[in-house]
Amino acid sequence: MMIAPVFKYRWQAVLFFPVLAFFMALPFMDKPSWMERGILYRTMEMASNNRNNILYKIITEPGDIDVLFLGSSTLASGVNPLIVRAALRAATGTEAKVYTVYHPQAGFDFDYIILRDILARRHVKLLIWDGLRPPRPDSPVYHHVTPYVWDYKMHEDLAKTMNSNPADVYLYSLMTGPKLLLSPVLSLGKQVPEEGTDFLCDKVYYLGACLRFNDSQLKMHYPPPPHLDMDRLLHFRGNDSVDLRDTKTYRDLDYQLLQKVLGLAKEHDVPVAFLIAPVNGESERAITVPGIPQDALGWNVPIIGATQANVINGTEIKVDDFFQEDRVHMMFNATNYYTEMLLPAIVNAYQQAVAGGIKVPPTVPEALMTLHQEAPNEVPPHDSPTDVMDHDLEKWLSTTVKEGAEKAEDKIEDELGLPDDERDGGADEEDDRDR
Repeated sequence: MMIAPVFKYRWQAVLFFPVLAFFMALPFMDKPSWMERGILYRTMEMASNNRNNILYKIITEPGDIDVLFLGSSTLASGVNPLIVRAALRAATGTEAKVYTVYHPQAGFDFDYIILRDILARRHVKLLIWDGLRPPRPDSPVYHHVTPYVWDYKMHEDLAKTMNSNPADVYLYSLMTGPKLLLSPVLSLGKQVPEEGTDFLCDKVYYLGACLRFNDSQLKMHYPPPPHLDMDRLLHFRGNDSVDLRDTKTYRDLDYQLLQKVLGLAKEHDVPVAFLIAPVNGESERAITVPGIPQDALGWNVPIIGATQANVINGTEIKVDDFFQEDRVHMMFNATNYYTEMLLPAIVNAYQQAVAGGIKVPPTVPEALMTLHQEAPNEVPPHDSPTDVMDHDLEKWLSTTVKEGAEKAEDKIEDELGLPDDERDGGADEEDDRDR
């Protein structure tokens, strides 16, 4: 029995091998502008297809973006871009373009890829990024969606930072190549339909506000949020002596990716602010952020957020009625409540950004000491009778504050590089003055 030849005619072989070589070499080529990378986001699978719609629209639509919220679903549940757009319209008298671009789970690598694709086509006047919530320490090296938008040529530096297997990056780039070649035709398709009715995101004009919108959540009503001073909403690491604590840490990889995202924004002259939403179970009376070296890239990035205590202080709101069952994402009306609370800081940061850049206040030594202290405990020991409880509370407060101040002072002296004799001498002089 004879096996039929692979190619019946010689011209088929002559045509096949050059085409094969072209596709094999495509990952190493610079892609022309007519290849729309937005199509990659429309064709990849996420937990909810609405994200594909908003990503495609943002990347392919022309014009500047006034405010771009970017990050994980924790950020998305903390801000409603529709409310922010209305506030900017009231403040500036013009219609602002505001979007939320988010994804399931944290992933700075995916943030970098998304931002690079957006900035290749559009200018962003203010980026508000979820850079204070890195992936969990046990998370995989890269976000699970990243491979589906890899481009070996475009993301070579990112792959090296992540120490990714070049063969993996190349193979995924082979997969994206045909999609890019067909993008002019594929992009003519209709919007990806959104299944179900529990989310406010079946239309692109919701600006990416994919918030849960079922009947039970709509029944939750909250009072108008309290009006907080600007310094309780817009924070700087070297200037906040009340709310900030740098008691978390970045993984080495996440810190490198943080610098890449901020470096990309700087390259395109995009001002950046961090936004952090409270999470049930974290410190109630402090905003805990990952620590970074003083004056390193990211040190002067403003932080928009409020402590959980300030969010619900003076109200009858119960914490369990503010968050979803997962204790991470906010209820629909809670998102609107928190967004309205943060509006003064968001509008302030935007106005500074378009006026020449966000102004960083001078560093205050007392703020550095507070920054490096442990976050205040929420519930001191109180399992004793009242009189003993008062004594325990007084002792707990005095020892906690003293130990925290000593740790902070030692950390600052280490950063300043003071020799041991100067530290002891300074302490002796203080003791003499006290006596």
